Amino acid sequence: MSGRALFGVSAVLALFGLAFGVRLAQQHEALLYPDGYQYLLMARGIAEHLQPPTELGPGGDQFVPSADASAKPLFPLLVAGAHTVGLPWLDAAHLVTALAGAVAVVALVLLVVKLTGSRLAGTAAGALLLASPSVALWSGF
Repeated sequence: MSGRALFGVSAVLALFGLAFGVRLAQQHEALLYPDGYQYLLMARGIAEHLQPPTELGPGGDQFVPSADASAKPLFPLLVAGAHTVGLPWLDAAHLVTALAGAVAVVALVLLVVKLTGSRLAGTAAGALLLASPSVALWSGF
C-alpha cells in the first residue's frame, strides 16, 4: 500500500473515530419513540428465533411489527447482534445508532469529495452533518 493510500485510510478511520465519539456524546435520555419500541421488539424476536415477530411476555399477545418497520430489518438485526454479545437492549441500540451516525458522516464526506473533487467541501459537509442539532436530537429516540 502506498503512503498516499495509507494516509487516506488513516484519515477516514480518524474521521470515523471522531464522528463516533461525537455521536456517543450527543446521545441523550429520551422516552422510546414508538418506532424505536417496535425496532427493539423486532430485535428481540430476531435474537430469540431469527424472525421479527415475538410474544409480549409469557402468555402475552403476539407482536407483529408494522409494515413500515418490518420493511427495515437492518437496524433490529444489528441491535440483536450487539445484544447477543452481551449488551443490554438499550445499550445495543445506542451503540448501533452511534455507529450508523458515524458511518453517515464518513459516507457524506467521501461522496462530496468524489462529486466535487474538493476535500474542503467534503470536510465542510461532514462537519455540518456532525454538528447538526436536529440529527443529534433525533438520534436519541
